[in-house]
Amino acid sequence: MSRRVAILGCGKIGESLLGGLLSAKWREPKEVVATSRRDERAGELRGHYGIEATSPRIGRAPAASSDINRVYVVIEPLPTPPLPVSRTPRG
Repeated sequence: MSRRVAILGCGKIGESLLGGLLSAKWREPKEVVATSRRDERAGELRGHYGIEATSPRIGRAPAASSDINRVYVVIEPLPTPPLPVSRTPRG
């Protein structure tokens, strides 16, 4: 079984996950692929960690690869509408 993981959305939190996986020796750089919004950011990740990194502009979808064992989706949550608040006392 493959040990490769994909981190989709490797911003600040995704990079923390990536750093933890590598520093704890849970994964080797060759076992990690990450995506980023910007080409420059993907280049920074490749240079600093030695991993495979891509962005939507580069056009390769790592999660579609058959050798990915686990996918971490690390994106900002969508805004949610406020919940209605009842102002009537319950009795």
